[in-house]
Amino acid sequence: MNALVSLEEMIEAIQEALVLAEPTSVGWDDLEREAYAHDVAVRLLGDRARQAIESNEEPMDPVAESDLIGRAIASYFGSGKFQRFLDLDDMTDLMINGADSIWVEYVDRGRERWPHRVFTDDADLRDEVAQLARRAGATERRFDDGRPLLVMRLPDGSRLAAIMVVSTRPQVSIRRNVLPVASLEELEQRGTIDAAMRSMFDAAMRVGLRIVASGETGAGKTTFLRALVNATAFDTRFCVIEDTRELNLAGDPARSAAVLEWETREANIEGAGEITQADLVRHALRFNPDWLVVGEVRDANAAREMLLAMQHGHPSLSTVHHHSAGSAWKKLAQYVAQGPTAVGFDIAALLISDAVDMFVHLGRDRDGRRAVVEVCEVAGWNGSEVQLNRVFVPGPAGRGVPQPHLSDARRSVLVDAGFDHSLLLNPDGWWAR
Repeated sequence: MNALVSLEEMIEAIQEALVLAEPTSVGWDDLEREAYAHDVAVRLLGDRARQAIESNEEPMDPVAESDLIGRAIASYFGSGKFQRFLDLDDMTDLMINGADSIWVEYVDRGRERWPHRVFTDDADLRDEVAQLARRAGATERRFDDGRPLLVMRLPDGSRLAAIMVVSTRPQVSIRRNVLPVASLEELEQRGTIDAAMRSMFDAAMRVGLRIVASGETGAGKTTFLRALVNATAFDTRFCVIEDTRELNLAGDPARSAAVLEWETREANIEGAGEITQADLVRHALRFNPDWLVVGEVRDANAAREMLLAMQHGHPSLSTVHHHSAGSAWKKLAQYVAQGPTAVGFDIAALLISDAVDMFVHLGRDRDGRRAVVEVCEVAGWNGSEVQLNRVFVPGPAGRGVPQPHLSDARRSVLVDAGFDHSLLLNPDGWWAR
């Protein structure tokens, strides 16, 4: 037997030992599990060192042993070589365009090139991603020649996307939520919303409005949804459906007992076993949730099932990738007008007008910071399109400023729930910065 221990062998030994330690290990916390894994790794290296001496072979260098243990622990419990980036408190995005081109985007410093070598070569980068795909997500995923596109959630809640084969080099993008437990108060302090928006969104969650948030990539839709959720009581029962788990509501100990988090599943190599957003939305209503949350609607079937649930009055939150609140309904209508259960665009608009109460658009202000820039109340259907009341519109600084266009019926409901309607009378808004 070779005296050297590979990273894969050590990870397998740790995994097997933890399985064998059950049920004793069930009550262990993360530190206890890592300490046990460390002991397993040390014993494995000790056994191999004795074998090396008995066989007159050179044992591993102590520095190499320590490095191997650290990599194995990080790989099994964390995110392998990507963990060093996730440990940066102010990192928001990681962009890798091949092993030798790594860029990090920070909260305040902007984008900088990473000066150190992390991956040996492109093959090492591919292998690192493939290993994460196999073990780090909620379900095992593939990243290989037959499945060269990958989207998954990392153990800390960050989202990883990767591509190979069809790109010139393997490329990876990691987006991390800098506010893992966000609140409307925090969003106001950071300048994402103003006092009028905070008052309105607080009341909207109390009365169970059905809200769809729109925005481009990186606009802050996920953080906004998390803040809305945290405006509810801790025992509120949420069913969250996502392609890749990002909201991570169960990560909040105060809320975890009342949260159901479900993730879609890709088909296996034989083409069987796929579970779609639409499948999960249909199933969710049987679990009697107080709120239904669909992370991002991406296809016709999911849009239809979600809107049908909303139409029945079920309090719901969702997001859609789009460039404005005023036309986000058209993106949903396009989905509903496609697929095996397609209906006409006008009928899709009718469904949306009956299913959604409010569209909220997130973007960047003039200084490049995230902000809610537009809020539209759904006011009805004119026979072909969704009618909207623009409650907040983009102001000179690129942030939403109020318009007193909220319908009487909606205003009455929200005021009864604590909304201060007088805040809409300031045309400049109430921005803290």
